[in-house]
Amino acid sequence: MRKECLDVFYGKNNFLLDLRGWMDCSYPEKWTPLMIFERWIDAIGNENAGRLRSLNFMGHSFSVHIRVSKQAPQLASKFHTMPSYEDWIEVAPPGYTFELAACRAEQGLRTTLDNIATERAGKPLRVDDINKVGRFVTMLRPFLCTRCDHLNGAYLKSDRMEEFRVPKLHIEMCGICAYTETALPHRLKLCYPTMTTRVTRSRSRDVANLSHASTQPTKSALASQQVAPPNIPGSPDPLRATASGLSSRNRKLLLAKQNKLTDPNGQIPRFIRDRLSQPANDHSHALVNAVSSTLVFAQQEAGTAVCVSSSGLLLTCSHCVAESEDVLDLARFQWLLFADGRVVKATCVGYDGKRDLALLQIVAAQSPPLSDLTTADDTETSAFPAIALAETLPRRNTPLFCIGHPGSEDFEVDRPGVATGYDVLHISEGRHRGLAVGQDVHDNSGIGALKHDCWTYWGHSGAPLINEQGLLVGLHSSWDDSTGMRRGVAWEAVKAFLDEHAAKIAS
Repeated sequence: MRKECLDVFYGKNNFLLDLRGWMDCSYPEKWTPLMIFERWIDAIGNENAGRLRSLNFMGHSFSVHIRVSKQAPQLASKFHTMPSYEDWIEVAPPGYTFELAACRAEQGLRTTLDNIATERAGKPLRVDDINKVGRFVTMLRPFLCTRCDHLNGAYLKSDRMEEFRVPKLHIEMCGICAYTETALPHRLKLCYPTMTTRVTRSRSRDVANLSHASTQPTKSALASQQVAPPNIPGSPDPLRATASGLSSRNRKLLLAKQNKLTDPNGQIPRFIRDRLSQPANDHSHALVNAVSSTLVFAQQEAGTAVCVSSSGLLLTCSHCVAESEDVLDLARFQWLLFADGRVVKATCVGYDGKRDLALLQIVAAQSPPLSDLTTADDTETSAFPAIALAETLPRRNTPLFCIGHPGSEDFEVDRPGVATGYDVLHISEGRHRGLAVGQDVHDNSGIGALKHDCWTYWGHSGAPLINEQGLLVGLHSSWDDSTGMRRGVAWEAVKAFLDEHAAKIAS
């Protein structure tokens, strides 16, 4: 599963290729973000490449923002870092710091951009120029990797371009960086129809209509060799307003999320199809159960929860339910949707603001096939998929999956109301990065004590953190602005909270 981000803006934000948090089970296993990026740029052709105004490349430890002037290809760049400093202190050679590596990487990028501008001599950029930038940024990623236990040769001796060498040993040893290597030939198909693009001024998702300009993109593999995904049963019938008791606005929002969850081209259905096609003894089915046990809040501000009991007990972050215990309304109903689109109504039965944990009890739920709400008493308890808590706390660097609900509004742009285009539920992969030094593991009221590097976005609060065996090891809750490290509620706090409510879970 990939987490990197590759954005390409066309013209005045008319075209955006967004690969943030990308993972597509229908892609060949060895495909990388760079491969997808290059094939899209090849597809739009030189004339459209010359109209690109902004390129953004975002990884787990740094981001690059490049703006292209209209009159001549002057490339202005900004280089931002989001390091995990303590990891580098442990493994870096004497005198070699993340700041030094980032400085040399930035200078190398600046040299690359200057060379491109000089070569173009005032003429518009071409496909080769854009791809050259993408390849260079991808080459930098291992040198700024903060996820591997050792640098393994990923060492920038200077800022001179001719001394940059691909750190093959690091790529071989680091599972995170391994997929950035472009080992496959360029004759591969560009993408499948499940590839997600976002066109700001049009609702069309046809990859053949990438440009709003008078000239069309060059003919390419975009329009050929498409493979249709397997069919999934049709969408559920809408909930009747009289049965739901929701306002018209909230009901529309709930149904919109439900329709997206049941879209066969969504990430979750594709993930489930892929995992169920694998042997059951490799924990694939356990991961499917973990995904099936995850829920999203129906309200606008989003949030995530996970079912921990077949009787319908849901675990989430307390701030997803109420900002504090003073404003907590136990009589208020919470509306959520399971990963399959099934709607449930729940009430809060447990709240711990210090641990940032809350427990909800389902009181009404849709019965398959998804249609009208019935009371929970009329529903078989086995209808609620549930995840088990891991028996032991996870070790540092344990691989993790995060299943969360990224918000629908893009908070990373300078104007409000821009949609992210993300799936309602998103699966990302990373590692457990230990606990914050000196922080009480049971006090997550300010920021979570657990550290992880799975990709998350606003709305992921309450998202379950799952190990490779499909067991719960924590919840995502927040992130550290100073380092970019994701934070969460640790296994120890989750276990203590669930133990305190053991009677409810057992009933």
